[in-house]
Amino acid sequence: MLCDLAGRLMIPIGALTCQAPLGLWLEAVVGVAAGLAATVAALQVSRAGASLRATCLRAAMLTLTVVVLALAAQRPLLTRAGGEPVAGAGLMAVVIDTSDSVWRDHDRAAAVLKSLSGRVAQMVADLPKAESAAFQAQLIRFGHAAELDGGAGPLINLPGRLAAFDVVRPATESDAAAGLGLALDKIRSGGGRGTVVLVSDGQFVPPSQSLLDEARAMGVAVQVVPAGSLRPGSGLIAADVGPAQWVGQAVTVRLSVLGPGQVKVSSDDGRSSLIEMPDSAVIAPARVETRLAGRGLRHATVALQSAGLVQTRTLYTLVRGPARVLAFGSAPWLTGLDPARWLVQRADPTTATDPAAFDVVVVDSLSPADFRAGYDATLLAKSQGTGILIVNGPLRGTVESIQRIGDWDASVLSPILPVDTDPRKFVADPPPRSIVIMIDVSGSMRGPAMDTTKAISRQILAQLRPVDTAAIIPFSTGEIPDFGPRNMDAAGQAAANAALDALQIYDGTDPEPAFRRAYQRFPAEPGSRDAGNEMRERGVDDFGIATHA
Repeated sequence: MLCDLAGRLMIPIGALTCQAPLGLWLEAVVGVAAGLAATVAALQVSRAGASLRATCLRAAMLTLTVVVLALAAQRPLLTRAGGEPVAGAGLMAVVIDTSDSVWRDHDRAAAVLKSLSGRVAQMVADLPKAESAAFQAQLIRFGHAAELDGGAGPLINLPGRLAAFDVVRPATESDAAAGLGLALDKIRSGGGRGTVVLVSDGQFVPPSQSLLDEARAMGVAVQVVPAGSLRPGSGLIAADVGPAQWVGQAVTVRLSVLGPGQVKVSSDDGRSSLIEMPDSAVIAPARVETRLAGRGLRHATVALQSAGLVQTRTLYTLVRGPARVLAFGSAPWLTGLDPARWLVQRADPTTATDPAAFDVVVVDSLSPADFRAGYDATLLAKSQGTGILIVNGPLRGTVESIQRIGDWDASVLSPILPVDTDPRKFVADPPPRSIVIMIDVSGSMRGPAMDTTKAISRQILAQLRPVDTAAIIPFSTGEIPDFGPRNMDAAGQAAANAALDALQIYDGTDPEPAFRRAYQRFPAEPGSRDAGNEMRERGVDDFGIATHA
């Protein structure tokens, strides 16, 4: 009410708006106080024997003083009739941390400022033209000390200045108190109205409480924009291994280390190598050799121990090697295979050769009776990790006679044989399938690689039936939600494709948690023996990777 009344009186000059109205009850209190002040003034003047004119004048002055103070508490803002502010709207001071902890990853720091530039540009576009024209902007950089980055300029130019901001030589220290103090000085010299935007990772000398109290007393808000490097400042800076290796061959792990420490490289089969890194003021390269005995997706662990702390990094690579074949029977056609791609080992069917160490077992023209007792059960137990090829061989008399493949149909291998010798048996529909699709969403998958991955995943999902289930497990270094497992009916298909569309690219690659979650989605089937032991017997590492068809 008080502000509205004052606004009507100021109409010839401009528009008056109050940024902190008192409210009905406080304005009532102001009215009562003004009345009491006028009464007290009148009584004092009357006792002194003053004239009626002097009495009224002094009472009016005291009442006006109470009203003006109440109006000032509401922070009135007067704009001229033309719409332009009477005074500058204030100063936005952007205080940027130029220390090494922020700028050692230059691209990441620049990306933060680019994002801030876009937000400021949107803010300027949303402000009334008069306010955006009146606001000023000032860039301040701080490291060991604080300094102005150019002079103050219109707020509309701030997005471009932020995008062009650069740090050539990062500072080794960070004094936020100096940066904030300089920002408050600039705001105070510009009229006392403004705001501060602090861009930092928080690794700085903190401002004193008195400086924060000063900002609070001035009504200056301090907005914080987080920015910082993900790369360590010392210790294990980087570690890398080639994307593909050969089984049993030397694997070179390349390292970058800053400072002293002991580096240990361990392979997933228990091998390890140690090197000592001397103290150094600059990043030093190193190479460590190890060997990976298994094939498939394997890993090596790099650990740097320095000053009582241990940094670790897990490196994954694809280990290739020739396929290993265990052959029983004549199988003369095996001699035609390329020895660079196939390692053939022939064995006597009466010996106890373990099929788990081979990729495929070939049985040519032999029956279960030609093997030691129970070997068919051994083949069945290893069948998920070892392929089985049974060759029928020559006929036994006439075509009506049971052939050697029929002998195997009567063994425990019958449920997994692709050919059934009894034509009366017919499988109308395969049992339900459980599919896990693991997708790398690290930075290297950006662009066409991710588009191709999503297209292949959709083709897989399209072939599933409502009784089948599917799960999608993306992996990177961040925490990413999984999809499923869920039945692939119409609703499940739509949800799975929506999950593929929602995939985003993150920074690094860390598939280990994803492997564990994949195994948890499909635990060992009832009646099977310990899944972890079975995995290890098949040469699968401790991740517990299981394949279900």
